[in-house]
Amino acid sequence: KTKRRIRVIFGCGEEVASNDIEQYYASEPMPVFGFTPDSDYGICNREKGILRLDLTGGDTPSAVRHFTSGTVVNAVPAKAEAVVVCSAEQASALMHLAESDTAFSFTKTPDGLCISAQGRSSHAMQPQEGINAAEKLIMLLSKVLNRREMGNLLWFLAEKVKTEYDGNLLGIKQSDKPSGPLTLNLGLVRAGTDSTYAGLDIRYPVTANGETILAQVQKVCTPYELRCGRANESLPLYLPEDSELIRLLKSSYTAVIGKEPNVYATGGGTYARELKGRGVAFGPFFPDEPDRRLHNSNENIDLTRFMQHAQICLQAMYDMALYPNAEK
Repeated sequence: KTKRRIRVIFGCGEEVASNDIEQYYASEPMPVFGFTPDSDYGICNREKGILRLDLTGGDTPSAVRHFTSGTVVNAVPAKAEAVVVCSAEQASALMHLAESDTAFSFTKTPDGLCISAQGRSSHAMQPQEGINAAEKLIMLLSKVLNRREMGNLLWFLAEKVKTEYDGNLLGIKQSDKPSGPLTLNLGLVRAGTDSTYAGLDIRYPVTANGETILAQVQKVCTPYELRCGRANESLPLYLPEDSELIRLLKSSYTAVIGKEPNVYATGGGTYARELKGRGVAFGPFFPDEPDRRLHNSNENIDLTRFMQHAQICLQAMYDMALYPNAEK
């Protein structure tokens, strides 16, 4: 006989805001222990903070009539497009600079020179794994156009973001021993005659402070006449390795697999954050599995390993229900 209830909660909004779980716990009790199978084995006991910033304002570009890149802020944009009204000399210079890079293509249109850039998408928690098409196109334009022609927002991105993913030029580069370095992703850009906007996705170390990072970016934005606001923030998750839950999950995993799992940190975000220090991400993918293309085309899972994962989940739920020292 178990000492407490076992409840399986199916959330459906983890990729958009996780506010479905917040709504659930507004009327239901928080669990004593919990885990979410939304990462890898071993045990993810450290999730970096996630700070998303909106950059707006500045002047209207005199030459860039249209610039668009990205569909979501938490992914490296794989495509970018700009329409530029420029002189024949400037158009020639842009094409000359890009002639050895097959990522760029040029089309003359009645509205101006249309420039497209191709990159490679990746999750915002690993921006170094992708090629940011927005940044590539912005840097190309900045080699020919001036600040007035590009507008304050694009010029700011060319000077203070460039193709970095560590936030160095913004003055927010940092790292800690538990979770590693801060990462920065320029996920969304919209600029032109109608509006200007950029979205940044920052994953910061578990011992860092989101308010301090926000204040620093706002300070850097001021000379460019840009506004920087916090779109949303998920605070870091950090459960020490010697905590009761981590010891329990290690035991459950070992009972099924025969060896103890490691603990690790991630820049990703899972439902575990919603458990307020009572849960972590645990599974479903094993260390020896190939790339399962998460958040990408052809995402997949091996059914045999999935059933092995199910055994671990059952063992962990059973162990949590019988754990003697947890509060009731």
